[in-house]
Amino acid sequence: MAFDLFQSVVVINLAERTDRRADTERELGKISCQNAEFFPAVKPRSAGKFGGIGECGCYMSHLNVLKASVHKQNVLVLEDDVRFHHQFGSAAAFLDQLGQDWDVIYFGYGQLPSYERQIFDAAKDGHGAMTRAVMPSKVTSSGRGFARIDSAIELLGTHCYAVNGPAMPKLIERLELFLTRPRGHSDGGPMPVDGALNVARRQLGLRTVIAVPTIAYRRASKSDLTANRWFDRVPLLSGVAYRLRMIRNAAVVARERPILQQFRADVSSKMHVAANEVRSGK
Repeated sequence: MAFDLFQSVVVINLAERTDRRADTERELGKISCQNAEFFPAVKPRSAGKFGGIGECGCYMSHLNVLKASVHKQNVLVLEDDVRFHHQFGSAAAFLDQLGQDWDVIYFGYGQLPSYERQIFDAAKDGHGAMTRAVMPSKVTSSGRGFARIDSAIELLGTHCYAVNGPAMPKLIERLELFLTRPRGHSDGGPMPVDGALNVARRQLGLRTVIAVPTIAYRRASKSDLTANRWFDRVPLLSGVAYRLRMIRNAAVVARERPILQQFRADVSSKMHVAANEVRSGK
């Protein structure tokens, strides 16, 4: 089993977000993960030195997960809006060939346009051989694999990544050091947690591996830690928004362009109808 490679699988989740927990449990079931633990997310009262309450809560939640896992062999960290590619299990199962030769693995990430070429060049040059060596033929043939990247390459997102045990104390120490500095400090201060991981990986020279392309994504979902859109705050419209998000997630999973186009066309019309019903008191 792919998840047997990780001593701990942790999902960060606010206790009151039972909807997100249920959706994540369904995602985990699709890839036969039965050993996941739901970890209470931090919901701070103030942003402190961070740029916002959500930024602070996310940073502290990830730091708390690492601190709770520091004595474990490794940990796979998930956020409760994660969505898996259908080949996630078969792909991750081949990571045992890495042994202990890694510090951080990103299964899901975003890329700034200026970094995309660097990542895929890294997958093609000297380290690219590892991609072909560790992946089953059915995944390699679909263009999927794993590659080592330079620790200075920046990635966006923390919805699905793993940290190896030997790297955890160093990473925790660095993330706590950032908290002692002012925001915007040249050596790293309070910032979004994905940015903090980028800075820490670069400063510590952490051995970084990525899935190429990504095999874990983020579901569209209402947030409790950041400002929600106006239709999420209106009871009638919030139900419509939830259903539309489910349509969007299904469309992305299936990679069906016609469904995505229909989703975009439906959003404005359904929101307009619902808003008119609110105004008319229906």
